[in-house]
Amino acid sequence: MQTNECEAVVLAAMDYGESDRIVTLFTREHGKVRVLARHGKKSVKRFSGALEIFARLRIHLVLKEGLSSLRTTDIVTVFPHIRQDLLKIGCAGYACEIVDRFLPEAMCNPRLFRLLVSYLEQLDTCPSSADDRRFFEINLLNILGYRLSLEHCSRCGIEIGALSGTVHYSVAGEICRRQRA
Repeated sequence: MQTNECEAVVLAAMDYGESDRIVTLFTREHGKVRVLARHGKKSVKRFSGALEIFARLRIHLVLKEGLSSLRTTDIVTVFPHIRQDLLKIGCAGYACEIVDRFLPEAMCNPRLFRLLVSYLEQLDTCPSSADDRRFFEINLLNILGYRLSLEHCSRCGIEIGALSGTVHYSVAGEICRRQRA
């Protein structure tokens, strides 16, 4: 079995049995991967507390169908300033959870990986902001192909630039003045 070295962010982790952990990682090279970390709860030499949510790691893993196997980890950063602020912990956990929920397994997406890492770095260095969170959400949806149409009305298809007056927006996309009830 070939060992792969790659960069990853921990999206989720749960205990498995007496000493193992199942960890969901988002890697730059292989996308979302679920791995089994044997003795992940106890092995300080191999994992040294690195298997915590939103930690950024360099990992060695053996890719398999289903659960892959995690060999070793090197911590790049655990984002220490995020871990000191409850609001930042919530924002970072939310970002990791929506990436975990929206991204299918084994779908390589370097743009989304960069977006997640950039958002975590922003949270680590600056105060948390609702604008930053919205920026992250909109870009995540855009990268995954869920871009809102800003050129045409989502109901009637008319070009928005051709409309005079106020244009109203909804969750479903733009709605022209004529469609507003």
